[in-house]
Amino acid sequence: MPVVFGGKRNVYLAIEEYKSLAPFIMEFVKRVESYGASIKMDNTVPVYMFSKEELGELLLKGVLEPSRNFVCFPAIDIGPDLPIWRCFGTSGLFNRKMEDFNSLQEIYDYYERVFKPYQFKVFPMEECHECEYAKKEICQGGCIGFFPSQMYKDRLPSSRVD
Repeated sequence: MPVVFGGKRNVYLAIEEYKSLAPFIMEFVKRVESYGASIKMDNTVPVYMFSKEELGELLLKGVLEPSRNFVCFPAIDIGPDLPIWRCFGTSGLFNRKMEDFNSLQEIYDYYERVFKPYQFKVFPMEECHECEYAKKEICQGGCIGFFPSQMYKDRLPSSRVD
């Protein structure tokens, strides 16, 4: 996932390349299962990256869950001096301090509220604007962090954040 933080950026796979990962993910799931284990994706991914058959298999196996993987929700990250942000992908946007809130629920509600106007209107890829799943608010096209990353890419130094 892209991270725009402190005027730097990390190295990440472009969202347009996600579809090329599907065969790797499907093979990885099979390998993990051969050891009696299971996996779950924890980040938001675009529905388009998998075929309908692959999506069905990943949903039935619990690798993907629509409420977790097609629409992101605040993860709430906390820094050492108690700054808070929604997630690393959006860590340069709408940051606050823990003392601004009385509870974790207030923090969560704040980030839900300030990102809601963008969640199904700002997409990482142009084709998302016409996607039936985006129009139905089933899929937001992947991490919302791709948008600020694309927006600021010409203004950021090429240094890495590891």
